[in-house]
Parts: sequence; C-alpha cells; structure tokens
Amino acid sequence: MNHRILFTLIAASTSAMAARPTATAPAAATAAAVNPLASVPDMKVEPYQLQNRSTFNLALETRTPMWPIGWVRPKGDLPVATPFAPTGTGFLLQPHHVNVMSILLLGNEPLATINGKAFAEGDVLPIYVGEKPIKVTVKAIRDGAVVLEQAGRQIICPIQRKIVPEKANVDPQSTSPDFRIKIQDR
Repeated sequence: MNHRILFTLIAASTSAMAARPTATAPAAATAAAVNPLASVPDMKVEPYQLQNRSTFNLALETRTPMWPIGWVRPKGDLPVATPFAPTGTGFLLQPHHVNVMSILLLGNEPLATINGKAFAEGDVLPIYVGEKPIKVTVKAIRDGAVVLEQAGRQIICPIQRKIVPEKANVDPQSTSPDFRIKIQDR
C-alpha cells in the first residue's frame, strides 16, 4: 500500500519537473506550458441552436409554485378575462372622445387623469362603444399630451385646458368601481 502512494508521488513530481520550462527551452514551449490551448488550431464553431423551448402552463385552479407552501387561492378569486372587441369593428378612437384633464410627471411613473380617473403608462382604458368594449392602451404620457394606442394606431390626445369653477362637482361615475368611458358615436 505504501509503495503505491510513494510511486504515485514520484510519478507526479517527475511529470511536473518535465513540464517546467528550462532556460534553454524555446519561447513556444513556454507559451504552450503556460497556455495549453495555444497549440490548438482555430476551429469554427456553429452558433447554438435551441432544440426545445421551455414552457410553463398551469390551469387557473392549480397552485402556482411561487406561492408559499400550503397557501390556497380563495374560491372567488379567479381572474376573469375581459372580452375586447376585435380590431375589425370599424371604430377608430379620436382625441375628442377622451378628456385628458391633468398630467403628473413627478417620479418614475408619470400619471394622467383621463375622464376623471388616473392612469399610468401601459394601463388599459375601459372604453365602450355602446356595449362593446374597445381595447385602448396608454402608450406614453408626455408633457401636454397622452399617447393612446388602439389596434396598432397611435392617437395623441392633448390636455384639455378648461377654466375650473370655484366648486368643482365630482362626477359620481368616476368614483364608482364600475368605471367606464362610454362613447355614443354610432
């Protein structure tokens, strides 16, 4: 047993001594000893091709792995998707359909008050033509105007600068939880 260990130590030290460059060794041998890849010729490597893309699909009733263990979603808490009218409805939103009342550009997230309710960039406006919902997204909020997007078309809605009476009446529709912007254009 001891002979095997001794033999392994001698072989390892001999190979380490042989790999050490000497004063008479050429510079190429020194470079090869320092960088073992220096002697490997350049090879062309093909770009990586993804074989299978990972997906993560769960039913709405399934417990999400990001939730704490043992936590269960309450029964009435399932999200409901709102149906939006297809883009072929023929309705095109115009700037006069919405009332941009104020714009707040402080902080990281600008806000705009549209028809009495605050919206941020990326929010979907609850716009209905008759009883059909239309998907309109707040694309950008700039100084003096809000850019809305409907079916890939951008609408620039300038702020409405009206003189406010001394006692402004609060519209009860803007404070209700079922807030909708209704347009009777057809």
